[in-house]
Amino acid sequence: MEVCRRWETISVDPCVKRYTDGELRPSRRGVFHLVVACLLPIGIIVLLALWPDEWPLALFMLGKESSYVASAIFHRFAGLSENVQTHIFSRQLDKLAISVSIFAAGFPTSFSDLPFYAFTEACFFLPCIILVIIDRELSAGEKSVRRNSFRTLMLLQFAFTAVFVGSASTWSSHWIIGTSCYVIGFVIYAAGLVRKEFKLFPWHKNGRNGAHEDFHVLIFVGDVFYFVNAVFYGR
Repeated sequence: MEVCRRWETISVDPCVKRYTDGELRPSRRGVFHLVVACLLPIGIIVLLALWPDEWPLALFMLGKESSYVASAIFHRFAGLSENVQTHIFSRQLDKLAISVSIFAAGFPTSFSDLPFYAFTEACFFLPCIILVIIDRELSAGEKSVRRNSFRTLMLLQFAFTAVFVGSASTWSSHWIIGTSCYVIGFVIYAAGLVRKEFKLFPWHKNGRNGAHEDFHVLIFVGDVFYFVNAVFYGR
């Protein structure tokens, strides 16, 4: 059986690609985000065509689209490039898109105090831009000060957004479920960083899927419930 260059042969999947920095990438990493990234534009077009006054919901979807596209590009294509600069740039876009996605999650419900919401979000987003730009390590560098600082700011931004949305929507059931999915996703992602093996739960398969894939799915489910919440409690 042919094994492609920079691919790793293991027992389940004979061809598992490596990122540019050498880290193994399960075969299904980023597939889910790629599918969602291809479908979301259709939803945005339909929404604007049928309900043009609901443009805040379209901006919600557009912000989420930026994250799904950036993640799909990094995990499926650019992050595996033999060009180091391509890898680093795509990783930077992936991280910045996370902050854009978090801002978008609260935008439809922010009109009760839009200046405060926008200003506070900017206070998180601008330092994130700086941290991401100066983070040019090729190695995973998960314990670097820059990366940990970015994660801290990102989590604080998420906490602010979640509390703001929850308050604006009177802590609705949609908000509770969506926020729970986000938090569980973050916990599973952190567990995946601590335990590098792909197989963290019984449904994980070496070389196919792991904790990171669970994280992607849970974030998507959280996005769905926050969108539904925005439909009821947004502008």
